[in-house]
Formats: sequence, C-alpha cells, structure tokens
Amino acid sequence: MSKRTVRSAHGGFSLIEAVVATAIVALGMAGLLAGVSSGTRATHGGNELTQAVLLAGGIREYLLCQPFEDVTSHAYAHCIDGQGETIDGLDDWGQDVTVTHRREDDLSQIDASGTSDVKYVQIDVRHEGRVVTTIGWVLARRQ
Repeated sequence: MSKRTVRSAHGGFSLIEAVVATAIVALGMAGLLAGVSSGTRATHGGNELTQAVLLAGGIREYLLCQPFEDVTSHAYAHCIDGQGETIDGLDDWGQDVTVTHRREDDLSQIDASGTSDVKYVQIDVRHEGRVVTTIGWVLARRQ
C-alpha cells in the first residue's frame, strides 16, 4: 500500500505559506517606499539649488548695474531681485555679498589699501541659515 498525503477537500494555503507571502510583499513595499523617499529628497535638493542660483543671478544683475564705488559688502536679510526690489515670500532665504579690492597685477592678492580699480565680488545664497550656492566674479572700474 502506498501512502498518500491527505489534503483538505477545501484546498487553500497553509499558515506558513501565508506568512512567507506576506513577508515577501512587505519587503517589496519597503523597497518602493525607500525609493520614493530618496527621490523626494533629491527633488527637494534640486529645487533648492535652482532657487539659489536664480537668487544669485538676480543680485549679480543688480550689482553689475551699480556704479563701481557703490558695490560694497552687504548682507541682505530679505532677498532682492535684478532691480534691487525685495522679493516677498522668501523669508528663510538670504544673500550675502562680500567685496574685496584686488591687486591689479595679481588678482589672487587682496589690496589692503582698498584703492585698486579691481574688486572681487562674492555672493553666498543662504537657505535656512545654510549656504546653498556661491558665485563670484571680478569687477573692474570703467575708465
């Protein structure tokens, strides 16, 4: 006589099969959620950097239109645009402008006298107190 496995006439899954299937589905869902979370963080970082670059470009445009003597170091608590107007709704953003006179024969050297016809302008754009981007350029007095 041969032994036969007797199965329930109703069929179905055993408890262990159901637990294993649930664990596999849970691991898959956890992986998907981790991917979504990572994508959201990357998107936020990209949006923040885009905003910072636009703010840096705006203040650069504003400063390039100013007389050479008027381009000085300044911290803007409220961001300004290319016309020097305050931008509403950006209370957690800031722009810091640092200006140093440079030696005309060696731009890497600071002119301590502050009388040279060349300045180095650096803009740091802050979001929530953290510097997001920095741009800088050399500005020369027009003769």
